[in-house]
Amino acid sequence: MSDDASGELTGTQDEILLREYAGSKAEYYLTRWARLASTGRMSAGFNGAAFGLSGFWLLYRKMFRAATLLFGIILVESIVEDVVAIKVLAMPQLPSLVAPIVTLAIAIVVGRYGTYWYYRQALRKVAIAKALFSDRETQIRFLRKRGGGSVLAIALGVPALLVCCGAIYVISAEVLGLGAP
Repeated sequence: MSDDASGELTGTQDEILLREYAGSKAEYYLTRWARLASTGRMSAGFNGAAFGLSGFWLLYRKMFRAATLLFGIILVESIVEDVVAIKVLAMPQLPSLVAPIVTLAIAIVVGRYGTYWYYRQALRKVAIAKALFSDRETQIRFLRKRGGGSVLAIALGVPALLVCCGAIYVISAEVLGLGAP
């Protein structure tokens, strides 16, 4: 499996590199990535871990931009919820169904497209490894370090998420004129 100009998997040399990048779940991801490459679609089926753990799954898979974007979307959406509830609808908060519906929608999107996003990241990292290093062993070491899963990323991401939640609280209180928290 090799990535050509279209980003498709076509040969065994890059399959080795993608396998190294994916780490312990390589079989799972290579099967789905091959499906993505052959169909040209953005979804290779539903990823239960990505659905159930969303932002934490993104962090674990070292998809830091996507995790940051997700947490940013959650931050903005939470502030908008508060503004709409208090300023527009003159309610102390939105009905309790809104947050779970938004959370479920986010989880469905990540569950449906997370494997595609991970595939695109893997192809980028393989291309970088090939551009930087000519020998296969150095490429493999590079990909092992940057791929796979990272419990440390989650450990660092949880405090970041808590900061995000604190920011929601402070910004919402400021925007809504509720006084200092």
